[in-house]
Amino acid sequence: MKTLLLDSSVYISSLSKKDIFHRETKEFTSLLKDEEIEIISPILVVLEVANILQKSAIRILSLFEESLVVDLNWNFAKQIIPFFKKVNLKTSDAIIVAVAKIYKAQLISWDKKLIRESKKLVQAYTPQEYLKKE
Repeated sequence: MKTLLLDSSVYISSLSKKDIFHRETKEFTSLLKDEEIEIISPILVVLEVANILQKSAIRILSLFEESLVVDLNWNFAKQIIPFFKKVNLKTSDAIIVAVAKIYKAQLISWDKKLIRESKKLVQAYTPQEYLKKE
């Protein structure tokens, strides 16, 4: 079974028809349903999507129903902090990369800088790149 961590940008583009990556993201997410994939989501991603989209809590939370939602707590923070010096990213993105590394997940994002930096620690792709490699 593959493990993927979907960045906030993937969730946002899947819901926003105005997003430039909406069509590609919908194609990506529809193909994921046919594969055996575990999706993990740091609670940070859940909150970021909720903040950006500002939709109803029920709609936002339903996006993550089938994901393994990873809580951030003191013990987990102690595992994450050593990864900060390995990537040049803002804190929230560095946490996302660290969670992907800890859970041995491939990172999927539309954020080019996040992908470039995260490749220092994990496999990372845009949704389009991920589909092409499969």
